[in-house]
Amino acid sequence: MQIRRIRMLSSFFVLSVGFFLDMGVCTEVQSELRITTIKQEPYAMSKGSQMEGFCMDLLSEVAKKLGFKFKVQLVKDASYGRQDEDGNWNGMIGEVVRGVST
Repeated sequence: MQIRRIRMLSSFFVLSVGFFLDMGVCTEVQSELRITTIKQEPYAMSKGSQMEGFCMDLLSEVAKKLGFKFKVQLVKDASYGRQDEDGNWNGMIGEVVRGVST
């Protein structure tokens, strides 16, 4: 079950990066992408001031292959994202919608 979940998450991540590249979102001149994440073992964990885990390893490999730099930050409210009754998003989705992260 754990391997299936990892495969699904990695597929989603790779497809998301490919989608944004195809849409031209990542073609602007940027010194580095700002990536938001949430702590969840074994995908993203803190080790001092650095992040490590499966998603961090995958992100590093994709960045090498596609030639971009990135900076990872933890989402401020520690949530994936939920839309409120006014249509505003919080969490990781909210940070992307507001342009805080890529």
